[in-house]
Amino acid sequence: MSKIFVLPFLVLLFSVALCPIFCKSFWEKYSTKMILSLALLVAFSYIFIYKDYVTPIMSTVEYIDFILFIVALYIISGGIYIDINTTSTPLKNTFFLFLGAVCSNFIGTTGAATLLIRPFMKINKHRLKPYHIVFFIFIVCNVGGCLSVIGDPPIFIAFLKGMPFSWPIKNNFLPWLVTVGALLVMFFFIDRRDSIVNGQEAVGKDDDGDKPLIVIDGKRNFFWLFLATCAVFINPIIIPSIPTISFHGHEISFLREVLLVLICFVAFLSSPKYILKKNDFSWEPIKEVIVLFFGIFITMAPALSIIEGALENINADFINATSLFWFTAFFSSFLDNTPTLLNAMAISMSLQGLDLNNVTDVYNYAIGNFTDSINHNHLRAICVTSVFFGGFTYIGNGPNFMVKSIAEKNDVVMPSFGGFIVNYSLKYLFPVLVFVWYCFCR
Repeated sequence: MSKIFVLPFLVLLFSVALCPIFCKSFWEKYSTKMILSLALLVAFSYIFIYKDYVTPIMSTVEYIDFILFIVALYIISGGIYIDINTTSTPLKNTFFLFLGAVCSNFIGTTGAATLLIRPFMKINKHRLKPYHIVFFIFIVCNVGGCLSVIGDPPIFIAFLKGMPFSWPIKNNFLPWLVTVGALLVMFFFIDRRDSIVNGQEAVGKDDDGDKPLIVIDGKRNFFWLFLATCAVFINPIIIPSIPTISFHGHEISFLREVLLVLICFVAFLSSPKYILKKNDFSWEPIKEVIVLFFGIFITMAPALSIIEGALENINADFINATSLFWFTAFFSSFLDNTPTLLNAMAISMSLQGLDLNNVTDVYNYAIGNFTDSINHNHLRAICVTSVFFGGFTYIGNGPNFMVKSIAEKNDVVMPSFGGFIVNYSLKYLFPVLVFVWYCFCR
């Protein structure tokens, strides 16, 4: 495909980065139409110029798989009200984020983000600042989820391809511990500095000794949360007997999607209105995520196609843990990190004549049964980076933009797309990830 068709994707990225700064009213009024127009331009180019309707349809299928899970978790969490009766202190905030990082490995980064962002904002409402949300994005929405196969989509897709279930916890734990630990230390000192007012630590004023520490309303929605998380495993690779739709060599699953749609309806209709009101539940944040990521999934298809073509001719001498780390880092920040991981794995496995689509090959690659000497850090470099660098931009991972939208609805003035990268990602996240590369992934 001609490189000119990457332009809609670049226009989308620059629009998300610059329009809210230089033409905010125009962006707020026309962003949806603009994003959908760019997506349709790419789709029509595939269909009418290249006579290829398979690519836009499969991109749409991948988008539906991606967005339905996020929407389901957003709706379910909206019906769960968590009231934490404690004062806001730097130590408690740090501990909260650590628990969020752990929780990400049990219900996924999306599940943890949607469930915990509201109580986190509530206990900090007296001094809620953008950095609270940014570090929540770093730790809970991204870095936290690299220890289990349901923690983050790239790890899950590697598991579906043949990576052992226990591989992430065995191989990613030290990078996870170092990264989460370093970010938590940074957050603690930033939060402590911010909390000092006139030489005293500023705390919230809502601590009520007569109330339990944690009050949870809408507990029945935890059943829907559990069901939605289990639905992730309804996949033809895991359960070959489930029905699929054959489409030009692709097996399209639909059972999981139907189940998630039903969960969305039932969870929303059964959620008490007073809980939704207490959570300030609104469709606006998730609407922004739905529209933006539809545009990203459709317009990034030409970019992914061009990258795949370029990688076919790559010199094997340049393929090592370091190059795979930084390749995955860059494209996971601006493109979908799941296809980025698959491309990086395919490159690495090709050195040994292994096939990414062969489950046995992927299993042997993961556990180190190679035909000759190779750096065993390849897969760890790919997996760790695809998850960690998802937090580098607002669009690196689905929960990032959703959390940003929820925060803005609660009057938090979040940094712009570029401001997020320059003032936070490059300043705090990037040095930690360079250290992780040097210690574990080269």
